[in-house]
Amino acid sequence: MISFLLLVLGVVLFMLLFNTFFLSPYYQNRKMKALDELYASLDKAASDDLLLSDEFDIELLRASRKDNIDVILMNPDSRTIKNYAPDSDVMQRRLWESLLDQTPLLSEQDQFETGNGQAAFIVQRLRESQTQVTQIVLDARTSVRYMEMWGILSDGSFYLMRTPMESIENSARLANRFLIAAGLLSAVLGLVTAYFLSGSLTRPIRQMQEISERMRSLDFTAKYRGGGSNELSELGDNLNKLSEALESNITRLKEANAALETDIRKKDETERMRKEFISNVTHELKTPIAIIQGYAEGLVDNVASDEEMRRYYCSVIAEEAARMNTMVRKMLELNHLEFGTAEVIKERFDIAASIRGYLETGRVIADREGVTVKADLDEAVFVESDQYMCEEVFVNYFTNAVHYAEGEKEVRITVQSTDSRVRVSVFNSGSPIPDEALDRIWDKFYKVDKSRSRQYGGSGIGLSIVKAAMELLGGAYGVYNTDDGVVFYFELPDAEQ
Repeated sequence: MISFLLLVLGVVLFMLLFNTFFLSPYYQNRKMKALDELYASLDKAASDDLLLSDEFDIELLRASRKDNIDVILMNPDSRTIKNYAPDSDVMQRRLWESLLDQTPLLSEQDQFETGNGQAAFIVQRLRESQTQVTQIVLDARTSVRYMEMWGILSDGSFYLMRTPMESIENSARLANRFLIAAGLLSAVLGLVTAYFLSGSLTRPIRQMQEISERMRSLDFTAKYRGGGSNELSELGDNLNKLSEALESNITRLKEANAALETDIRKKDETERMRKEFISNVTHELKTPIAIIQGYAEGLVDNVASDEEMRRYYCSVIAEEAARMNTMVRKMLELNHLEFGTAEVIKERFDIAASIRGYLETGRVIADREGVTVKADLDEAVFVESDQYMCEEVFVNYFTNAVHYAEGEKEVRITVQSTDSRVRVSVFNSGSPIPDEALDRIWDKFYKVDKSRSRQYGGSGIGLSIVKAAMELLGGAYGVYNTDDGVVFYFELPDAEQ
């Protein structure tokens, strides 16, 4: 890359030096040639007596404008017949000064003092004959150099032609600036080219280095993409094969580890739920067992002396045993739901008919508690879900509502269809649920009023069963307070939509 850069800079420097020393002489020769060509045209027109013709005027104007040449012609009677110059007086004066040989040579002193009244100075006499002189002059007024050609035509007419030399120097400076810009651009492009050429040699090695570093980090997605049949390509292919083998083995190992971690997590979760289950069962069964034990010991110790007292002791033992049985059954049902072992059978059924069927027997519980049940379930409402689980959810809502009904002791059941969903709501009159307990009532064994739960035999599992069942069915459920009571609800997909 450095060698290439030096070569480009050397070429640019050579061109700059070449332009500096040879471009001006080259342009000077070109200008002299243009003056010679115009002189030949003038002399031919003079010999053919066409100097005053319109055709020659057009030709002369075109030629002078093409090469930026000012022209003045004077006949032998010293009368100007042609003058193609922006300043005709200066051209006429210069012609007379040249003919009378009144243009001095430029001295060193004149280079610094050109305001001595002289209009022009001869800088260099390029060519001279009896009828023609070619020279470079300096205009004292404008400090501009001109190449002049003056003399006598074949018909005796006098002429003066001149073209500015400043354009030559400007062209040389412009060409040098262009070369510098082109040289810098070439150097940049050359460096970029050299970079890519050198990169093509080291790219395979860098690529394999990157692949090996990623392999060290157990990333096997990078592959060697080089082509060809050289040694580097063979090494790259072997590296790809090694990467594939390592990736395959490590993938199998990761899959085995993931399966093992899943098993461990399941085992830990099962163990946690088992311990939680045992702890909850122990806590909830402790009271009924203590009651059964106390009353049983009373029978053994013959504390109940008469038949009526013994019958009462036995009824308490039977009631607590039934409570324990219900609790265990519900806990087993909840475990089935939470572990996902419960089988879900979705079918189309009439939820209103299902609720009516339960209320035929469930009203006995309400009547015993003095609760009025209102339900408008005359119209069929079909849903798509598991009928058994839906009935379990409703039963838990209904028994909760009956046991917690207060005041007017009223339970209202409604079934509504909205936006492809069917909502079943169970309202009970009475005290609202405290705000801080609204989210916790779905937790296992949580009881808002433990004394009332104990009074009617509640275990604190019913709403947990609702939560697990509805999450398994993918339905919405919830609770909210009203001005005169509490509403529990659950939603199911409408089978008619």
